[in-house]
Amino acid sequence: MSENRTVILDAARQILTEVPASAFSSREVARKAGVSVGVVHYHFQSRQGLMRAAYDAEYYQGLLRLVDDVRAELGAGEDFEELLIENTLRVFRFCRSRGQLYRNFLSSIVERGDLGHVRELEGQDRMLRLVAPFVAQHAKISMPEARLRLSCLTMLVARLAASSESELRLILEVSDDTDVVAIAEKTLGETARRIVLGP
Repeated sequence: MSENRTVILDAARQILTEVPASAFSSREVARKAGVSVGVVHYHFQSRQGLMRAAYDAEYYQGLLRLVDDVRAELGAGEDFEELLIENTLRVFRFCRSRGQLYRNFLSSIVERGDLGHVRELEGQDRMLRLVAPFVAQHAKISMPEARLRLSCLTMLVARLAASSESELRLILEVSDDTDVVAIAEKTLGETARRIVLGP
């Protein structure tokens, strides 16, 4: 990867962690990277291409590393229920730690129907293919039902990870100064077990 491309991508990722996607511009990325707008467009052709590259570098690659970790842990024969809860929380924390970048990523898919992020779907499918057989075996359900349950869990994790603390307070009906993220994690772990393995 060329030095300019790397500097531009780093600037884009940094900006996407600070502002909503609607405020993201190639001009601001060029300014932050110390290059011309023409250099940005030479490497990324468009604002959308630049955003996709930033999402890919920050989110998708990390997600695939998590999936590979899950594969190794499942292969080690550890307690499935414990692994399910632990890895659900790892994905939640990973997405949540990306803050605005993750919210921008989700909004680009939801608001614009931008399924150009096929790699996100590829990552999700890779996770489903890996984990669904274990779910089907442990919950004694069919593969389609196991994939559906895991897809529901994925949507729940995505929604909670993208939520601000005030949104989490509304969703979880927490009104005091309690650590709402800790409550979300506890609730998510319990809910993951119920969704995937049943009552």
